[in-house]
Formats: sequence, structure tokens, C-alpha cells
Amino acid sequence: MMDKKQHKFKEKTRLLFLKYTFIPIVFLFVIFGISIFSYASWKVRNDTVKASQETMLAFNRVLATYEKEMIRMANNEYVLDYLTQQKKSNLVFEEFYGFNLQQEVKSIFHLVDMKGFSLTSSSSEDYLANEIPSYRLKRWKNPKQMVIDVQTNYFSYNKVTGLTLIQPVGKDGEIVGYLIYRLYDEDFQKLLFGKNVDIVVIADQYERIIATTSNRVKGLMGKFSVDEREGNEILLDSKKYILAENQDSLYGVQVKTLIQKPNYQEVLVSYLLLTTISSLVLYFLVNYLAKKMSERNSQSVSVLMSGLDSLKTGELTNFVEIKTGDEFEELADHYNKMLKNLNQLLLRNEELTYVLQRDEIKFLQSQFNPHFLFNMLETIRYTMVSDQDKAQRIILTLARLLRYSIHQGQNWEILQKDMDYISDYLALHQYRYNNRLTYQIDLDPSLTKVEIPKLLLQPIVENSIKYGYQNQTNLTIKISVQAQQDKIWITVEDDGPGIATKQLSEIEANLRQEIINLSSIGLYNTDRKIKLIYGEKYGLKIKSTLGLGTIVQIELPLIKDDGDV
Repeated sequence: MMDKKQHKFKEKTRLLFLKYTFIPIVFLFVIFGISIFSYASWKVRNDTVKASQETMLAFNRVLATYEKEMIRMANNEYVLDYLTQQKKSNLVFEEFYGFNLQQEVKSIFHLVDMKGFSLTSSSSEDYLANEIPSYRLKRWKNPKQMVIDVQTNYFSYNKVTGLTLIQPVGKDGEIVGYLIYRLYDEDFQKLLFGKNVDIVVIADQYERIIATTSNRVKGLMGKFSVDEREGNEILLDSKKYILAENQDSLYGVQVKTLIQKPNYQEVLVSYLLLTTISSLVLYFLVNYLAKKMSERNSQSVSVLMSGLDSLKTGELTNFVEIKTGDEFEELADHYNKMLKNLNQLLLRNEELTYVLQRDEIKFLQSQFNPHFLFNMLETIRYTMVSDQDKAQRIILTLARLLRYSIHQGQNWEILQKDMDYISDYLALHQYRYNNRLTYQIDLDPSLTKVEIPKLLLQPIVENSIKYGYQNQTNLTIKISVQAQQDKIWITVEDDGPGIATKQLSEIEANLRQEIINLSSIGLYNTDRKIKLIYGEKYGLKIKSTLGLGTIVQIELPLIKDDGDV
């Protein structure tokens, strides 16, 4: 019967695994396919726009630099002297080369007189160029405006210029000549290449090409030309491209970038083929994994059921071991922790019972040692001679102290009574030390009825007295019991010699131990008792400064019952 149930569980697990694995896989394939096509389309358009913007920024940067330089040169005294008197040509070229050598797009420099005749040039072969036509001069008549002209000029060493910049030079309100800069085409090419597109074109407002990475887009008169155009899609040499355009309003220049449009049909066929192969591989892999998982899970269930059967019979040592790395392993870990906690709880209860019994049985031996009683009797003896009333008070106080400490069958007491006991204990020491001991007890009135373990403070107060008189004759002890939110804080503070840092570290290390040292009493036993009763987060905290004193704090929970603390 058990085997049949286990087999049924295995089969259900396998089918559920297959079902809930393939549904999201199919969904992911669909989403992935849509994402691929969407991303491909977006990527092409985004790259064209981005390349167009980057190219425009680079081109405008070049034009702005040249415009600034041409305005400077138009107002340069050496240029004006040469145009009017043909003097100081060497200084003119010194100014030009100082600028040109620093540019990413370099140029050839010309000076032309007001009639269009070339006066000088940085290229010797252009020095005797023909007169510039008058229709061009008319376009250059504004001395405050740089003129952009598209002209292809060929020079030696395969040097080609495609863009010409002209700046009229004026003096006393009249044009005396022209500055002409012809920019090298190969330097423009460096600005265009490296973009994540197929073709980049820079053209003027009339679509005359200034520079391009492909001559396939050059038509008649050097203008931008394609086979067909529909919106931002064009046809060039039987191939479709996505076009992005960016036009500058300042210089009238436009940048065009082209990326070949993806063949979505080929992408779809490739995607479907990849999806089919992946689906077949995934089916066999998932089916195999489903069988393995169902077998492993059924084994895990059997192990857990066996552990629960043992627990029913009271067997608390039958731990289970499941190493599957899943929820079954987590369940097994929780089951083992539960058994461990049950065992620890039993041990803690046994230990707590032992501690409480030991504290009560051995109290007189461990706390009221013969030296204490001997000292008190000796104090009574010599006080009887000098002050019989005081001796009577000492005897009554000692009697109350002994009666409270040896009272059997009661491990808990209210704070008021325990504080009265501490007060009597300190009073006896005050009699003994002839008022060299000063003490103060501050008990929150709302806490007088709160029950705490009996004689909880006595070992701490005894330590304060025992070590407080080292290297000094007077001692002050302050005891405070206050409530803060859901906790009770009992503080014992003395102005004794304090504890050295190393010794304090050793004491704190001992308090963190989990195994009771049966031969030790005092701070460790008090801290251990608190942790056994209330939990590990409660106990003692010690602060001490050598030469200033010691503060011991006890942290207890504030337990409310029927509306009262």
C-alpha cells in the first residue's frame, strides 16, 4: 500500500514538474522572440540617430573652431597689412600654421584680394589660381558672416579638399580681401569612420556632399542620391536602409546616417529553427530531471515519515539526514533542530533545577562563610561593651538575615523583600566597618511586587565589598532598580579600585561560556541562572574603569500578569 502511494506521488510530481516547466518556457520563447525583433528594429534606428547626432556635434565643433579663427585672422594687423600693402607675409603664415597644426581637420590657406585674385597661399600650386568669379564674390560680401561653400579641389600628394570656408576682411567699412580655408577631405573621413552605421554623409543645405564614407550615395553634381525613398527607409543598390537625418540651423549643414535594414524573414526562420532544436533538447532534459526529482522527493518523504513515527514513540535521538538542497532538506533541518531544542530544553530544565537546589542547599557554605559569621560575632562582642543599643540592632539585623537566607522551599521572592535582605546585609557591613561603608538603594515603587529569583543580588554585592576596600578605606555602593519598557534593569555601582582591562575581558569571556563550572560561584552562577530562567538575551553586563569603580547591570524581563506587573 505504501509503495503504491509512493509511486502515485512520484508520477504526480513528475507531471507537475513537466507542466509547470514547459508553460513558462513556451512563454519565454514567445517573449524572447518578440524582444529580439523589437530590439533589432530599435537598435538599428537608435544607432542611426545616435551616429547622426555624434557626427553633427563633431562637424559643428570643427566649423565653430574655424569660424572663431577666421574672425580673429580677419582682424589681425598682419593680414590687413598684407591685403593692403603686400607686406609681412611670413607673419601671416606664422599665424596660420600656429593654428592649423593643432586642428583635427587641417586646411589650405589663401588670401584673395577684393577682386578675387589670389595673393598668397599655403599651397604653391594654387598661388597663381584664376580669378574667382564675380557671382561668388557677391555671396561673400557680408564681412560679419563666414561663408560655407562646397568645392572639390585636387592637390599634389593625392590631397583633396571638399569644403571651403570664406571670411571677408574689412577695413574702414570696406572689403579689402578674403580669407579662404580649404579643409582636407581625408581629415573629415576620420571624423566619419568608426560610427556604428554603414554610411555617413555630410552635405550642405542643397544636399551637395561635403564628405561621405561611401561614394555610392553621390549622384550628379556631387549631390546625395538614392534609388528610392519612403519616409526614413531608402533603397540603395537593391538593399534597404534606415535613414536618420540631422540638420544644423546655424551653418545649414545636414548629416545623414544609413544602416542596412535587417532581413526579418531570415531572422524569423533562424529563430524558429533555434526554438525547435532547443525545445526538443529541453523536453528530453526536463523529462529526465522530472523523473530524478520525483524519485528523490519520494525518498525524502519516506525519511521524514520515518522520523515522525519515531517521535510519536518518544524517541528524541532519531535525527534524519536529507541532502537534496531543496525544501525537503530544509524540513529535515527544522525537524533536527526541533529534536535538538527539545533535548536542550530537557537539559536546561535539569540544569536549572540543579542550580536552584544547589543555591539553596549550599547558600550558607558558599555565601555566609565562617569568616563572615565570625566577623559579625566579633563586632557584636566589642559593641556590647561600648554601645549595647547598637549591639542589639546588629543582633536583630543578623537574625533577620539568617532567617531569610535559610528559609526552605521558596526559590522566588518579591523585589521588596529581596531588597530588604540586601539592605540588612549592607547594614551589617556598615556596623562592622564603623560607617566607612555608605550605601543607597533606589527601588521603583511600581516594581516592589515583581518576583525575581531569591538572593539574586547577594553575590554581586558581596563582590563589591570583598574587592572594594583594596587600596582604600571607604566605599560607596549604590543599588538602583528601574523599569524601562518591557525590561527591568538592576544596577550595582561601587567606587572601588575597578577592574583591569585584561581581567575584565577574562570575566566577560567566562560569562559567555555555556558549560557550568561546578566549582565557581558569584558572577558566573548569577549570570547562568538568569539565562537558564529567562533566556540567552538576558544576564549580566559589567563596566569598569581602573581607579574609578565598577558597574554591574542585571537585565531581566518585565512580566505583567492580570494587569499588574
